[in-house]
Amino acid sequence: MNAIANLQMLDSYVKEFSINLQNRIEQGIELNIDTNVGFAINNITKEKEDYKGQIEMFYDIDLKSNENDLGKIHILMQAIFSGKKELSQEEFTQMLKLNGATTISHLIRAYIHTNTSLSNMPIIDTPMINFVEFFEENEK
Repeated sequence: MNAIANLQMLDSYVKEFSINLQNRIEQGIELNIDTNVGFAINNITKEKEDYKGQIEMFYDIDLKSNENDLGKIHILMQAIFSGKKELSQEEFTQMLKLNGATTISHLIRAYIHTNTSLSNMPIIDTPMINFVEFFEENEK
């Protein structure tokens, strides 16, 4: 099969996760979500001519209603990706930024959605991120 991407996720895990609420958040409350997102490439190695890269991403979410602080959610996820030997290290780094960040961002969003649902609070659906703009803004 020739349709396999040059970047593959080998492993991922949630390293840190917490929900800290002031009080119970009732269903139906108008909830404002302020999200801070961070991304880092921790390590890139070349093994048998293929690349391996470890990345991490965090979401820090402030939950508010009107001007009242209701709580915070924090999650930090790490993942390891491999890249084909045909890539240069610069191309692999770009793929980690765009494809790797997008992949673990979706995993983080699903984790938050599921855990807030299981916590008997309003389900938190974090917005999708345009990682092209995200990295362009961070390079300025």
